[in-house]
This record gives sequence, C-alpha cells and structure tokens, in this order.
Amino acid sequence: MNNAVYDLTKFTLQDMTNCGDALQQFESKAKNVEELADLMVRYLYDHLIDKQTGEKSSALVRFFMTYPYTSIDGKLRHLADTILHSQPAPPEMKCLILMATAGIQPEWNSTKLSKGHRVLPLLSEDILKKNLMVYQFIYQLGLDISSVLNPDPKLALELEGRIFNVYHVPDALNSPYVPAQNEFVVPFGIKSALGFGGMLPTGNLFAVLIFSKTKIPRHTADMFKNIALNIRMAVLPFVSEKIFVIDKKEITEAERLRSMIATQTNILEMYKQTAIEQSRRLEGTSLSVARFLGNFTKKVWLYV
Repeated sequence: MNNAVYDLTKFTLQDMTNCGDALQQFESKAKNVEELADLMVRYLYDHLIDKQTGEKSSALVRFFMTYPYTSIDGKLRHLADTILHSQPAPPEMKCLILMATAGIQPEWNSTKLSKGHRVLPLLSEDILKKNLMVYQFIYQLGLDISSVLNPDPKLALELEGRIFNVYHVPDALNSPYVPAQNEFVVPFGIKSALGFGGMLPTGNLFAVLIFSKTKIPRHTADMFKNIALNIRMAVLPFVSEKIFVIDKKEITEAERLRSMIATQTNILEMYKQTAIEQSRRLEGTSLSVARFLGNFTKKVWLYV
C-alpha cells in the first residue's frame, strides 16, 4: 500500500481508501506528533504523482496545528512577538504552528528554514483577516473563527460529530487566497491548492495544505474530507493536553475513546456519501466500508 501512487486529477474511491489507510498507519511508527506530521507530509509529497509525466504533482505539502502561546518554545514565541510588533500577547492566545513541511526546494523540507510561516499568532479576527489564506481555510472548513481563536469545551462535543469541509482553490493563479503569486505560484507552476483538517477534542486545530502543480477537481477535493478523518484518528493518541482556557487539563481515555468512535462513525458516513457521488458498484463500495469498519473497530477496542 505504501508503494501506491495517486493522481489528483483521477482520484478514485480506492485511492482514498489506500491513502487514508497509509496515513493512519503512521501512528504506530511515530514517537510524537512532530514525527507523525513529518511522515504524513512526506508520504503525500512522494505519492501524489502526475501519471502523465511521472513527476510529483505537489510543489509543497505542509502540516499545521494550533497551540497556546504559553506552550511553545522561546524561539517561536520570539517570532510571534515580532509579528505582533511587540504588542503584548495574552497567555491564552493561540498560535498556528508549522509542524512539518515537504517540497521541491531544500528550504521547504525543514520547519526551521521556513521564512514567515513557522508561527502565526491568532490574537484576533482582524489580525487573522490579514492572512487571507488561513482565514479562508478556516471559513471553507466550516468553522467559526471564534472556535479557533478561543476554543470552547462546550462546543467540543458538537465538533466531534462534525464532518468538516475542505479548503479548495481550483485556480491558484491570481487567487487572493493563495499568497506570493510572483514568488511562489507563478515560478513553481501552482495550479490548485487543497487543504483539509479539523478540530481535536483537546481544542487543537490541525490542518494539511497541498499546493499542486496539477489542477485538482472538486470531486477529488471532497474525498479528502475522509482522509482528514484518518489523520484525526492517527493524531489523537499524540495530543493529550487540552488547550481550553477554562478547562486546561489532560484528556481522559474515556474522552479519547469517545472521539475515536465519533470519528469512526464520520468515516463510515463519508464513505457512503462518496460512494453515491462516485457511482461506484455496490460490491466494491461494501468491501471498502467493511474493511474500514473492521480496522477501526479493532483500533478502538485497543483503547478500551
């Protein structure tokens, strides 16, 4: 399965199954969330292929996650303070952190070498609006901006039952939602952007962004709703501290199990929706759903 390659222009239900499986299996190979994120972006970068040319279809793949300002290291705090122009950072402020990156340029393969994207302080909606891509990503996912800036534990249960949309820019050229047109989009031939992710029961937002040199159709983008759920399943065991201001404590195993079951239910629901939309044969779809149900049920029982 890890040798499979995927063409975003002709992404199938089987591709969605194989890709989601492979990403979720990295949970057993990673030691921490940073290593997990690195395995995931590297897999997507290496296995998304333009089958017409045989070349990698992605120019850049990145994984982000939100953390409280008080929990990030000194270097990241300094970068956040610089962005805020020495404006005081409230302890409860959240920051969007670049966890992993893979791309065609050498400096795109190290978070430490990233220029201007290692950390984004989420002080207010007005500041967030200045970064149109991130603002649009959150909007297209179907999240309220307030749930990212100030996660509420009362909404955590509701969000666990949600299937989030995807961030999709089919035509990156001249789009206000894909920055650095002259420095990035034009010279590297970026045709489309795709983002997917969601909220964890701890309050963390996770996000994966793919900048593609091939045009990504809407039906392909929609199938990554399911892959976002696979990633959620893999990330859950590595994130333990809640980031809610009024409920900052470790997530319990009961809460983690509940979240895994909710995610499992969402995956099966997405499979049914995708099967209908793709007009797949009933037999093939049933086998895929049964396979996922078996895998996830076994995984959930490991946590009981």
